[in-house]
Amino acid sequence: MRHLRSKLIALHLGGWLLGACYESGTRQAPESEAGAPPPLTEASYVTRYVEAETDFTQGCCMQNGYAGLADDFAASVERGLDEDAPLPEAGARFDPEAAAECLAWLGNRDCSELLKQPHRVRLGCDRVYTRGHRRLGETCRSTFDCALSNGQPTSCEVTRVTRDGFEYSCARYVEVGEGESCTSDDPMTARYCVSGLLCDERLGVCVHLAARGEPCMTGPTWGDTCEVGSVCDWDGTQRCVEPTPVGAACAPGGNLCEGAVCRAGTCREPLFWTSSWYCRE
Repeated sequence: MRHLRSKLIALHLGGWLLGACYESGTRQAPESEAGAPPPLTEASYVTRYVEAETDFTQGCCMQNGYAGLADDFAASVERGLDEDAPLPEAGARFDPEAAAECLAWLGNRDCSELLKQPHRVRLGCDRVYTRGHRRLGETCRSTFDCALSNGQPTSCEVTRVTRDGFEYSCARYVEVGEGESCTSDDPMTARYCVSGLLCDERLGVCVHLAARGEPCMTGPTWGDTCEVGSVCDWDGTQRCVEPTPVGAACAPGGNLCEGAVCRAGTCREPLFWTSSWYCRE
């Protein structure tokens, strides 16, 4: 599902002050009657979103002993927002109240809170735009383009693969629980595990995070299926095992470090899955 996102999520927002000066340069623009800052605009939301992601990730990098953040991180966040913005002709409208809620959520995160928490709801961020008018099967670029279907959720999904790439269309969005199928043969229906569960691609069903000693698997976006405090021994027993401690030596690839964070032959403190790859040594 193409949610509004940046590739790896995280980050503190410093002062979110909106305001402009008059031509004299000595007076600020008036506030609302309640003394609150004026509503967000779409442009100011994008600016503050990028700042929030960048500042938070920079802080997490520094907190965990890295020199700083990759120079192109902010540009990649902005590019992600642009790629996932709704189509102008699809009818979605910017909602400043939901955008403010999203920014507040972004500014109150912990550096490790997203570690092994797949499909976590980003408060307000999935409502930054109202829904457009695209129907099931119609072309979309963002979930915001898609109207609800008989009051039920929809999302923008890959429904066709061509020689030129992927084609996205509006589809039904169905959440399923543990043990239920997370695959669908119907291109107009996308099935997702509820928050906290993962789709076991081998069995095609939703599973809970595995305890120490239980079978596990790994994936490119969520790391592994073990609970926090265990890692998947994917090239050995394929079960959850005790991770290599932070500061201990690790083999190339660092598959037994929590979050797979092996840098310069040493397990580092995990942030959230793969986020540390945006940090500079």
